[in-house]
Amino acid sequence: SAPNSTLSNIFTKMLSQPQQQYTGFQQIKNPNRQWPDNVMTKPPVWLSTDLRDGNQSLTNPLTAEQKWEYFQMLVEIGYKEIEVSFPAASKVEFDFTRRLIDTPGVVPDGVCLRGLAPTREDFLRRTVDALQGAKTASVCTYICVSDKQLKYQGFSREKAVDQAVKSVKYLRSITKDDPVSSARTHWSMAFGLESYNEAEHAFALHITEAVMRAWEPTVEEPMTVVLATSTEVATPNVFADQIEVFRASLSAPEKIRISIHPHNDRGTGVASAELGILAGADMVEGCLFGNGERSGNVDLVTLALNLYSRGIHPDLDFSDLYYIRRQYEKLTGLVVGPRTPYAGEFALQAFSGSHQNIIRKGIAWRREAAEKGQPAPIWDIPYLPIDPEDLGIPLDQIIRVNSQSGKAAATWILHRRWGLDIPTEMQVDFGRRVQIMCEALAREITHEEVMDLFVATYALGTEQDNGSVSQLDDLSIANDGTLHSVHGVIYPANGLILNLHGSANDLATAALQSLKVDLKEDAVVDAKIQWTQQLATNFGRGRYCALATCTVGKQAVWGYFIDDRREKAQVLAVISAALVSLSRHARPQATLLSPCAVRLTRDLLSTLAFEPSAISAIRPLQK
Repeated sequence: SAPNSTLSNIFTKMLSQPQQQYTGFQQIKNPNRQWPDNVMTKPPVWLSTDLRDGNQSLTNPLTAEQKWEYFQMLVEIGYKEIEVSFPAASKVEFDFTRRLIDTPGVVPDGVCLRGLAPTREDFLRRTVDALQGAKTASVCTYICVSDKQLKYQGFSREKAVDQAVKSVKYLRSITKDDPVSSARTHWSMAFGLESYNEAEHAFALHITEAVMRAWEPTVEEPMTVVLATSTEVATPNVFADQIEVFRASLSAPEKIRISIHPHNDRGTGVASAELGILAGADMVEGCLFGNGERSGNVDLVTLALNLYSRGIHPDLDFSDLYYIRRQYEKLTGLVVGPRTPYAGEFALQAFSGSHQNIIRKGIAWRREAAEKGQPAPIWDIPYLPIDPEDLGIPLDQIIRVNSQSGKAAATWILHRRWGLDIPTEMQVDFGRRVQIMCEALAREITHEEVMDLFVATYALGTEQDNGSVSQLDDLSIANDGTLHSVHGVIYPANGLILNLHGSANDLATAALQSLKVDLKEDAVVDAKIQWTQQLATNFGRGRYCALATCTVGKQAVWGYFIDDRREKAQVLAVISAALVSLSRHARPQATLLSPCAVRLTRDLLSTLAFEPSAISAIRPLQK
């Protein structure tokens, strides 16, 4: 057959010999490599560049009011260093910076504001004017150090070094060496090596040493050097080698704070940052949820929670992660992808039945330990790298239900909603019905729909009654020491009457006999009370839940009932199961005919061969 023309056109645009256009990356020699054996024991210093790198990458940059709200969110999270603006870029940027500083109480003590400026005196002056008066401020000035960028900018290496040194000396003169300026603000400087990861090591070191001599940092007042992977071009291990060799080559590393600024062009921004920390980086610059140019800056949420999930507090507060996500999406207009680590809609959720089952068992194991007063065990639940509740995510939300889900999903929902633990046989029965319903609807179903299906399948009353009978008149349950008896009248649906009168050696048989059903001659009927549980929560319909089966021949049908009285719950659970089971085999009396007819109509969903049209009884998914 003829090839797909569209695909053919696409593939012909890719080179058959890409090595003719692209080259591999140059690996730095690191004979004393030690970083692979290092272990993170504390978080790095975090710098948020959401209001600079993140903002400049938006289709519609943040307004002044949006930046104001975003800044407050960053402070609430706990960032101590925030790159707030490029003050020389526009009046909006300058005015926003001044507003932060001039408004009392907005910038907490201990929070350092950073302004960004290239190595130009007019831009540096404007940036210092914007930051003047802040308790703590930093100016980050930068220059490109990769040969390819210098080539396209028309710079030689010598010119780049000369411009960097002159600019840093000027910046020093108007900040820490200026008595008036330094009296009002505690100044620091960050020097950024743009495209450091693509630069020759010797040149990057040379320009850094020249800038150090110009600024004269001390151990007490170190200078920050920003090693930027402005465009990610190599594997994370290469970046780690570059950092380790760079630090080892510095003349006075104790006077330098190394900050890394990874991007995510190859999808390994987080890995580059983590290996960079192992290699000696002190600080990481990035954005919430990986916002930034192209594929984004490194995701500081993922980095922080990776640490937290290994027992290292990141000194950032993401205990209401979904709120932060909503604020981020509202302000930026971007959407956090559903598979984004930790924060994505599906990140801490399970659809697979096998995954759900082990999660359910793990949560139950922890719950049982807590009920026994035992210390909380180390978190080790498979498929959940972190406790969702630590991030403000209710456990109710971690189990999703679709055609791939098994009995574990239904069992989990029943327990979370009602505190009900159903036996294994009923788990299998109900889980199969849930799966068939998902297949018939061809979509995920909600927890509410699962509960509706449970009621419609196993309850005695109407769906609206949620498993109760609409009225009870003089239902009497007695035991004289020999016989159990059940007498009374119930109304399983509006306008329908069911007279009960029966006695037997056990309560289940007495409940079955109370229906007075004329069975077929060859039918063998058995009723059993399978499970009675005192529920953990009282949801308005009683404290005891009884589960029962009625078996005719080899076919067992389940029923349930909830009531304050244990015996009444058991009797009506048997009757609930019997009404369905017997209607398939009995010649009912007149008093039983109407309820059974109604019940059979309602029970379409509980059969294993229903038509998709029968699903119309279930309300549609609300979006």
